[in-house]
Amino acid sequence: MKLAATHQKQIDFLKRAIKLNRLSHAYLFYGEPEVGKEMVAEWLIDQISQQVDNSWDFQLWRIYPEYPETLSGKKGLGAIKVKQIEEMRHRTDLRLSPRGYQMVVIHQAQLMNMESQDLLLKVLEEPRNQTIFVFLADYLQPIRETIRSRCQVFYFAPLSIKQSINWLINQGLNQNKAEEIALLSQGRFGLMNRLKDNPKEVERRLEEWRQLREIQSQPLYQRFRFAEKAAQERSELLELMNNWISFWRAMLLIKNLGLRFDSYRSDEYNLSEIISNIDKIEEVESLFRRVSLNARLSLEYILI
Repeated sequence: MKLAATHQKQIDFLKRAIKLNRLSHAYLFYGEPEVGKEMVAEWLIDQISQQVDNSWDFQLWRIYPEYPETLSGKKGLGAIKVKQIEEMRHRTDLRLSPRGYQMVVIHQAQLMNMESQDLLLKVLEEPRNQTIFVFLADYLQPIRETIRSRCQVFYFAPLSIKQSINWLINQGLNQNKAEEIALLSQGRFGLMNRLKDNPKEVERRLEEWRQLREIQSQPLYQRFRFAEKAAQERSELLELMNNWISFWRAMLLIKNLGLRFDSYRSDEYNLSEIISNIDKIEEVESLFRRVSLNARLSLEYILI
């Protein structure tokens, strides 16, 4: 697995902990979606699984958010519920050999509800066997301080635009394609690694950028018409808003660094307009993740 140089600090720290047999009881990896924390978690799982003599002395449990289906048949807001933590607690009661390990990986840990965090805190306070928890979170704030304080916390930062372009060129991409994917991924190594081998996904994201650019020049009634249509796919709105944030951040980079990208110009948007749009979308995205906002009104607010 090829990992970004920007994550080498975390890798080196974990390597030393394994070598000295000083692994923490719990790790919290946080950073933007697809920044690369999942890849480091998979690396850690592989390394720890190699520490046991027999395969049955290594157990891996994964917990993912549950997404209820709404009355309209769409996917609702996800959450990690107390029943999932309860089930995990019973499963990790297994008795292993003294050299055995159990790992519990909680994906999207920022979606744990308060009840599940309460129960999880009790589990962390009473570690059983050689159990190692890995929490993967896009955002740190929803996770209680009492849980964070019991974890070894690692922040995963995005790569710079220069690091991203250089890495992509080293993977065999030409300059133009490297700049294109670097701007789309915004330094998120996991996303960049995925996009370089997926031209259809690259084109889909570029099309969303073209669409947003076109919407910006349309009269208000046409923007609202788009918002009404897009709101019907609520489960995809977070990804859409995330890509819109990437668009405006890319415009900021183009303006500040004088980059050439497709037909975009550095003077197409003024600085205050770019920053205002980033702030507005981030505000709505943050609320949208935590509460049940009206999707159409949220998009209308962004597009005004």
